[in-house]
Parts: sequence; C-alpha cells; structure tokens
Amino acid sequence: MTTATTSYSSLQRESLKEAVKRKMDFDASGVLDVISVGFKSSVDQSVAQAYEKTVEEKTETSTSYKLTETFHVGAHSVVSMYRLVYSGPGVSYATETVSSTPMKMDDVVIDLKVKQRMFLQSIDVVYTDSPADRPRNLITDDIYGQHDINKGVANSGYTWLVPVWTRSLVSL
Repeated sequence: MTTATTSYSSLQRESLKEAVKRKMDFDASGVLDVISVGFKSSVDQSVAQAYEKTVEEKTETSTSYKLTETFHVGAHSVVSMYRLVYSGPGVSYATETVSSTPMKMDDVVIDLKVKQRMFLQSIDVVYTDSPADRPRNLITDDIYGQHDINKGVANSGYTWLVPVWTRSLVSL
C-alpha cells in the first residue's frame, strides 16, 4: 500500500523548533507561517508535490493506495524486500517501489521561507489634544474610515485605538 500523510501544523511546529535551535530571531512560544517550500532530493517527485500542496492549502491530509505485487520464492528460501519510505517534518510518504535490494536515498534538503505570526495582545486607548499628535498604526473605523473614534463629539479631544502586538502565545 502506498501512503502519503501531510500535516501543515507539524511542518510549522518542526520549523519553529529548528529556528529556535539555530538561535534565529523567533520566539519559541510563537507560531510560524510557512510561506513557501523548496525541496531538493532524488526522492519521488510526489514528496515535493506533497510539501508544496501542504504549504499552499495549509491542510492535514492522509491518502493511501493499495499496491499488490506477487513474489515467487522457492521452497526453503528467504527473500528480503525493501520499500523506500520518506518521513520528514510535515510529510510522510511510502513509495510504490518494492525491491529485493536496499535502496539508497540521497540527502533531502528542505528550504522554507517563514515568518512569525503576530497576535493581538491588547488595544491601548490614547487621548491627545491635537490630530497632529496621533500615534502610528491606528485601528480605523471600517464604516466611516475614521482614525479618531470621538470625531464629531463636541469638546472631546481626540481618541485613538492602538493595537499592541506580540509574537508569543504565552503572553496572551
């Protein structure tokens, strides 16, 4: 039976562990979004396609195909059969190829382009006396496109909503 299992969440988790292990600038309690994947190996092209589909669709999948082969082994004989199986971060794949000789697999190199996901930690309310003092990165009123949430209220000054972002799920 040929099986292929893909897991976007596993790929995310393993990518974050590797980034933290290499002391890259990522928060270990955060989440990475995988943007693209590059795959270099002589392994079946289906493995590369499984990675690409997993990143593109951000899904968890499992498929299997039944494979039936007949082997003739003489009386009092033993034959060892080998099957190429790839198991890596986010993808597990067993090929249809069955052989009586061991198969050598080249190194698999996976290049991921990732970014750390930001989470809204809180919203600060900022008051100013002048529109020139408005803070950056404001939340805008979707209906009227206003930055000042008190616009039109007499003698109210200016009131702004400012998002506070974090990379860590722990601080939420």
